[in-house]
Amino acid sequence: MYAVDGEFSIPHLDHHWPHNNWIMYLNDNSATTVLFNEDYTIDCEIPAVKYTAACFKGQWHAHRYPKGLDQRLVLVFTYI
Repeated sequence: MYAVDGEFSIPHLDHHWPHNNWIMYLNDNSATTVLFNEDYTIDCEIPAVKYTAACFKGQWHAHRYPKGLDQRLVLVFTYI
């Protein structure tokens, strides 16, 4: 099943204790990572560019669904 352009996954926290997130994109795709402020408004979006990485404090986040038949391949670490 493929999502409609512009929709994103359910915003979530990876853990319920203080932590950091590190994410590396393993392919180019249209599925940005969306970070939310404390009031659940979009703070920023991180583009999914192959072999780039981003770090952010454990905050509410989601990802946009890939367009068409694109696949989203990522490597994720959480750490204290």
